[in-house]
Amino acid sequence: MCIRDRFLSELGEDVAAPRSWWVAHDDGQLLGLAGGMVVDGDVQIMDVAVDPAHRREGIARKLLSHVSYDAQMLGCTTASLEVEDGNEGAIALYAALGFTEAGRRRGYYGAGKDAIVMTAPLPLVLPVDYASPEPTAAEQRVWPLPAPERTVGERAEIERRRLVLAIESSCDETAVAIIDADGNMLANQVSTQIDFHARFGGVVPEIASRKHVEVIVSVVDAALEDAAASLGLEGGAIAPSELAAVGVTQGPGLVGALVVGVAFAKGTHAELSAALTQTLEQMQYECTTGRILEKYGVDAQKAMGGDENA
Repeated sequence: MCIRDRFLSELGEDVAAPRSWWVAHDDGQLLGLAGGMVVDGDVQIMDVAVDPAHRREGIARKLLSHVSYDAQMLGCTTASLEVEDGNEGAIALYAALGFTEAGRRRGYYGAGKDAIVMTAPLPLVLPVDYASPEPTAAEQRVWPLPAPERTVGERAEIERRRLVLAIESSCDETAVAIIDADGNMLANQVSTQIDFHARFGGVVPEIASRKHVEVIVSVVDAALEDAAASLGLEGGAIAPSELAAVGVTQGPGLVGALVVGVAFAKGTHAELSAALTQTLEQMQYECTTGRILEKYGVDAQKAMGGDENA
């Protein structure tokens, strides 16, 4: 069964227990998945799979780090899984994350194929990098990323479209969309928190705010990438400085949840404003310089164009 079918089959199961599933993808192609369900304070890892062409790239570790962190938010203190005896690569990965052998299940994978039961305390042992969701383990990375190189045609298309980034964080879902001036939706990303609130019988404001903080950057990043793909841009994701405007829900809603969206929108707008100010200053400089050169009888167009004979 391919990774996509495995993922869809897991989603289709009618399981009452809270679950956490994460996938790694590249332009719509599923590269890996990992997930589990919560039972009595333990997250039971149900599946970990990575496309053979993309193994040994750290994908499984990153996926498991997200699953384990979600599990902690759901009240788990331990994690458990089964791995086939002899699968040295997987066993080494789990051991590096803090899993140790707790038992064996004879013939679990068929005749003569035993399963090693491994358990680990949470949080898992994770290296420090920006891909880790652990707040104490994540180093700062530059955001937003600088605008990529664009062709003249791409810049003209972005300017013509006048892209608007819309952010919604009023309750328990972090949603980001990008539309153009004609109302065409170029991207729509949603991260839900349903499982994190289900055991309380309703939305817990403090958890909602925390989850918005955790995911808003990645949700916005995904939307910016999708918008670039929708426009057929080859240079990479849309940069905040390439947006025409930013919109955000300011109410009604949970105060803490709204603050996350509004604060992020203001920060993104500041990046946009800085780029706009730089452009206006450059225009003002060029205009002023041109007038000065003309006053002294110098050909402004040649001088500002870099003509060595000017």
